[in-house]
Amino acid sequence: MKKTLENLIKEGFLQKETAIGFDQTIKRIKRAGIDLNNAKLLIKTDEVGAYRMAYDSMLQAGIALISFFGYRPKIHGFHKTVVECVGGILGADYAPLVKKFDQMRRNRHEAIYDIGIISSSETVESIKMAEKFLKEVNNYIKEKNPQKELFK
Repeated sequence: MKKTLENLIKEGFLQKETAIGFDQTIKRIKRAGIDLNNAKLLIKTDEVGAYRMAYDSMLQAGIALISFFGYRPKIHGFHKTVVECVGGILGADYAPLVKKFDQMRRNRHEAIYDIGIISSSETVESIKMAEKFLKEVNNYIKEKNPQKELFK
């Protein structure tokens, strides 16, 4: 983890923040939960919107994890930095989940900027991945700091 974070700082994609409180981590986790619920509601009427909300849920959970360790991604390369940083924090055990997060990042980008098509099965899978990702990030943070309860 340390090597990944140091590299991202050196490359100018991540910065250490001393003013980040645990309240910001909680707000991000709660936002991730709202985005996930919105994805579930949208799936019936807007599959691309649902996919994007599922991805946004993962992005918010990723930002929560990064802020938990006192870091903030810089604007340039923001989404990619979040994915790389999350991969560095969670480590090899979570590599398949982080790989899916990165694939969703690329698909979302294509859907927004290149009018890419997202299939029904990709949307359903994205919601499952977002649920799993949010659960894993929540559990990881609780494991690192058992006194902290994310959902109250």
